[in-house]
Amino acid sequence: MQLKLLFSLINFMSTILLVFVAFRIKSEKDYIKSIRSLLLSAAAAVSSNILIANSTGISFANLSYCFYFTQLDWLSYFLCVFSLEYTEHKTLLKKINPFAVTICLLDTIFLYTNLIHPYIYSVYTKLGADGTIYYQTSLNPVYNIHLALDYSLIFIGLVTLSVSLYHSYGFYRKKYSSIIFVVGLIIVLNIIYMMFSLPLDFSVLFYVIAGILIHYYATMFIPKHIKNQALGFVVNYMNEGLILFDKDYNCIYSNTMVEEQFGLQVSNITIDTPILKEIAADHNLSSEKTFSTLYQTEIEDMQYSYKVHFRNIFDDKMRNLGSFYIFENVTEEYVAYSKMKEAQEIADRANKTKSLFLANMSHEIRTPINSVLGMNEMILRESKNEQIIDYAQNIDSAGTTLLMLINDILDFSKIEAGKFELVNTTYSFQQLMHDCYVMLLPRAEGKHLNFKVSLNENIPCKLFGDKNRILQILINIVSNAIKYTPQGNVTVNADYESITDNRIQLTIKVSDTGIGISQENIHKLFDAFVRVDQEKNKNIEGTGLGLAIAKQLSEMMDGTILVESELNKGSTFTILLTQQVEDSAPGGPLPVKNVSEKPITEGAFVAPQAKILVVDDVKVNLKVVSALLKRTKVQIDTAESGEEAIAFCEKNKYDIILMDHMMPGMDGIEAFHAIRNGNGINRNTIQIVLTANAINGASEEYTAEGFEDYLSKPVKGIDLEQMLLKYLPKEYIEAI
Repeated sequence: MQLKLLFSLINFMSTILLVFVAFRIKSEKDYIKSIRSLLLSAAAAVSSNILIANSTGISFANLSYCFYFTQLDWLSYFLCVFSLEYTEHKTLLKKINPFAVTICLLDTIFLYTNLIHPYIYSVYTKLGADGTIYYQTSLNPVYNIHLALDYSLIFIGLVTLSVSLYHSYGFYRKKYSSIIFVVGLIIVLNIIYMMFSLPLDFSVLFYVIAGILIHYYATMFIPKHIKNQALGFVVNYMNEGLILFDKDYNCIYSNTMVEEQFGLQVSNITIDTPILKEIAADHNLSSEKTFSTLYQTEIEDMQYSYKVHFRNIFDDKMRNLGSFYIFENVTEEYVAYSKMKEAQEIADRANKTKSLFLANMSHEIRTPINSVLGMNEMILRESKNEQIIDYAQNIDSAGTTLLMLINDILDFSKIEAGKFELVNTTYSFQQLMHDCYVMLLPRAEGKHLNFKVSLNENIPCKLFGDKNRILQILINIVSNAIKYTPQGNVTVNADYESITDNRIQLTIKVSDTGIGISQENIHKLFDAFVRVDQEKNKNIEGTGLGLAIAKQLSEMMDGTILVESELNKGSTFTILLTQQVEDSAPGGPLPVKNVSEKPITEGAFVAPQAKILVVDDVKVNLKVVSALLKRTKVQIDTAESGEEAIAFCEKNKYDIILMDHMMPGMDGIEAFHAIRNGNGINRNTIQIVLTANAINGASEEYTAEGFEDYLSKPVKGIDLEQMLLKYLPKEYIEAI
């Protein structure tokens, strides 16, 4: 009785184990379904033996044996199917499967008919030594049909496995040989059991062992073995070096690249190996989980660069398992990066050289123009001869045009170099339109053109944007329209459209009745240094940069410029700009101002108590400033160098110092700092830079140096006077 209980307990635990393993399988391989069915059939066969051992009569034992033998049929079937699927004999499986299923079903029915009449096998009782009754079978000759079916299915599986083993190679041989071993084990153990007459059938436990082994080899051992082999192959021959340590920093692996590049092998690698010690010098390996660094070395007169990655390895409970180094060869990338960096430095030097050239060019050109226009302004102020005034006005017009050309070239160069920056402020669009009208009306009247500016009075009164660049766009477009319109009209109309509550799109249309542009030439309008119809318009002044600059400035403001034109009938340029709204109240009409009044020729104030120092290395410039400020009656000292300016400042107290920048010897910035940082009486004196450097951003650079303000040459008398009014003590100012 104790033997039966032990037998039942072992079989029950085996059944639970088989079912548990069967439902742990989650792979999507074709043969996994067969393995699961195989394990469940084995579980059913094992559980049937519990029924046999605990049968209370021959009839129940007979039923239990039927269940047991039929499970052997299906177990053999699933073993055969698994073998065919595992060896990828899908065509053979399609042919055998219908036949095998049919035979298994017939054998199942055939076995259960033994319940009616025991002509396949017979059940008899056997008394054990301890008096316990056991039920065993006496096999009739017909039972051989059942055995033939089972062993035929197993034989088919063995043959397909053997054929695949014969055609396989390398570690794939283990894939098939291990399964052949398990199937052969089932057969051998069954034969051994049949050779002994045991009271209880322990042979089913072989199915537990065999089923678990098949599952282990098919789904775990072989895939892991192949993966490890493949990973080992890949790791050993990858371009990166790998050194692996255990938790005690004993080297347990290094790949081929480490040996080839550094001459290191597992046997001579420690954590204190020079190359590793040098890499880890700035890191605590026990506390830092990971780090990356650049390591450079010379091997056989060749410079190599490696990006070295260190990582500690932890399990899910953050216990240290080991660590590894990966050496990523970045020599080519580092060389490419070095070349790119060198090219960038060359480009930066070229840009600086270009900027310096532009600044010098601006200075060299503006310096004589400053003299010409400054002296010319004095002629306009003091001459009473109408013919002379007419000549002077022509000089002023030509000088202004020359300045515009210079400004265009400087602006375009800055835009192309990516150095042009927008300076956004709050401004009145209505005032901006008025300024444009005031500036360009004399030019339009000079050609007897009808010039008109209008706007939607509901355009918000306060916008946020770069008003100077918007004005520059407008002046460029309108000037272009005036330039190419021999007679008729030039009109400017501004409107807007709301985008969001605080953003609008300005639409400014500039229309003219000028010469127009042919359709084939419209696409060339915004190209730099291109003049459309060059031969036809050869007498019209300009560099061909105005429209290109206007286009690029508008795009910098997320806008654009559109053009419609018809040859000999005129053109319409549409400027679209997005602006932020600071105050949505309607701005109203254009400000009213008499734009035709004569230039101011009488001083608006005098300041005889004020004393200023003008510093410039060009004598004519000193004369120009002195002449332009003559009517203010301020006391003026002049210095021709930075050193001379410092000498003056040591002796005299000044209210304002006008300082040139580019001077030989000590330049204006050096002189500024010498005066500002010295102990003299002028260390707190207002210093204003008066320079021919009109490059975009120059004002900000001088302010950053500490100058209170900035004036560019050529300077107008009115600008000088306004600067004095801004900074001179109020008690010095006397109105006229």
